[in-house]
Amino acid sequence: MGLSMQDHWYAIFVRTGQEEIICQKLDVIFGDQVLFYVFQRRLKERKGGRWNEVLRTLYPGYIIANGYINADDYYKINHVDGVIKVLANEREPLKMVVNEIEIIKKLMDDDGTIDFSTVFVEGSTVTIVDGPLATLEGIVQSYDLRKQRARIKLTFLGEDRVIDLGINILEKVD
Repeated sequence: MGLSMQDHWYAIFVRTGQEEIICQKLDVIFGDQVLFYVFQRRLKERKGGRWNEVLRTLYPGYIIANGYINADDYYKINHVDGVIKVLANEREPLKMVVNEIEIIKKLMDDDGTIDFSTVFVEGSTVTIVDGPLATLEGIVQSYDLRKQRARIKLTFLGEDRVIDLGINILEKVD
């Protein structure tokens, strides 16, 4: 299900924890006319002394729609169980700002997931060598090497948000 390249991107506010179920309902109603995504990120979490890979929602409580949404579509979406509202101004559904979605599209793979980036650690220097962050080093704010995460700042709906992304660590072998 590759990410679409259409210019019309919208955010839909939904019940947190039900993003996937609501997304499936919207897919049934709209088919290929409008594509719906629950953007996710792959992380490592330690539980019971073991590292596990997990998928976590990038923006809990939101589904991202791609395709043109007219007034009829707007009301159809708002009447789906679990949808709180399509974000809109006084006249129409509110389009996401192009540069917000462009950065997200650079980070995502074809499934709408942000995978691990590989970093090389030498002393206190961390260098991104591969993965989605390789061309976007400027958005990285800090690293938590113990938790194997990079903290980045993304703008979503006009607000800056700090988000953790998973990293794989390569260390210098002496």
